[in-house]
Amino acid sequence: MSALKNVSNLLEELLHKALAGDHPSAIEHLKRHHLEFASQLGLELSQQLSPWFKQLKNDCEQIHQASFISAKSHAKVVSVGELLSTTIGFNYLNQHFDSKKIKFCWQDARLLLKSKRQPTNQNDQWHHYTSAECDYQIDLKFEEQFTQNSCNELDQNPMVFITQGFIASDENGDTVLLGREGSDTSAAYLGAKLNAQSIQIWTDVPGVFSCNPQQNNQAKQLKHLNYLEAKQMAQFGAKVLHPRALQPATDSAIPLLVKSTHHPVETGSLIDKQIKPLPAIKAVVNESPVIFIKQSIDYKQSLEKLFALGYDIIFKIEDSLTEVTNSATILHYNNSDMDEPNLESLTLLFNQNTSIANCTSTILNKLALISIIGTASESEWIQKVKQFCVNQKQLSLLQLFSSRKQGRVNLLVAEETSEKWCHILHQELIENERCQNQFGPGWLDF
Repeated sequence: MSALKNVSNLLEELLHKALAGDHPSAIEHLKRHHLEFASQLGLELSQQLSPWFKQLKNDCEQIHQASFISAKSHAKVVSVGELLSTTIGFNYLNQHFDSKKIKFCWQDARLLLKSKRQPTNQNDQWHHYTSAECDYQIDLKFEEQFTQNSCNELDQNPMVFITQGFIASDENGDTVLLGREGSDTSAAYLGAKLNAQSIQIWTDVPGVFSCNPQQNNQAKQLKHLNYLEAKQMAQFGAKVLHPRALQPATDSAIPLLVKSTHHPVETGSLIDKQIKPLPAIKAVVNESPVIFIKQSIDYKQSLEKLFALGYDIIFKIEDSLTEVTNSATILHYNNSDMDEPNLESLTLLFNQNTSIANCTSTILNKLALISIIGTASESEWIQKVKQFCVNQKQLSLLQLFSSRKQGRVNLLVAEETSEKWCHILHQELIENERCQNQFGPGWLDF
């Protein structure tokens, strides 16, 4: 279960208010928000929610005294959203269902999911605490441990476990996060460890769409995707799924179904290992803003410095079949605790950490990475897409990369032109195609 809508954003804002000592009123606002929501459900939960707000107050006071937001503090504060929402959900279910027929158990996800120690770049505290990865190998004893940790009195009645998405713990027992929108990843980790028959992700949109429906209402529902197609969509900008949610499902060959809480009877989008050649082009996705770094030498040390600041790699171009000959990397900034360095500072920082003297790098910012995702089982569509992009006269194209093996074409463009690019590409490659029956309903049909 995730935090209530927008609460994670409010908790990130709370971190900065704690620095200024303005956190008491912000915490009180969060408290009223959750108590009012509980009241709308017919619940009075002041006592049950009180420990989480007490923890939040203590953590914020420590931030204020230290005049610094550590990655560890960030994780502790932001994790409270999921703890609050599951406490409310657990109490609601207990009140509205006969405990003699079905039993509900609240479980702290930090007892279930443990993050993996990252052997490299020990100075990268940001990713350790806010973008952790967990082991997810099948554990035959896991279900038994899950049960024993959750309830002392077991019976033969059906049992439903209520736990949190997005949070886990490290080897020291400290709270860690799985990355923004990481509840999907939690579900996939738990499903893989339990060797589940299927994993269901319930969200506020009716499945995976061919583009961002909030930017283009001509988006088409994708009734089916294979793991590679879905993983690439998530990796390159589709927000409906977290990129890490796909790997556990892929490795365990567990079908993953994306459905909507607003349209529960709709079939949603199915993600599994089956390869279907149609439609050849599945989606147009966009990640922005991004930075582009190109250098003709190994610059691992410099990149590690950027990781520690909060940058994430989207795309390492040397790992793909591409027209670009020099090593290059595309990154985006994901640290909400501080402003992104400007281009001058970023260039200076990067070159200071380059081990070879007199070596300069090319760094470009305020860019967007647009990705056209299609089937890798045939590649005729890739040449068509590349030709269309190169011939596009309305908008400028900075770089073009393609990977036939992955079934993907990437465009690097100026950020201010990205939405226009996405509209043109979606219209030409998806809306104007003949195989419309291979898609599900359009966004406007829901």
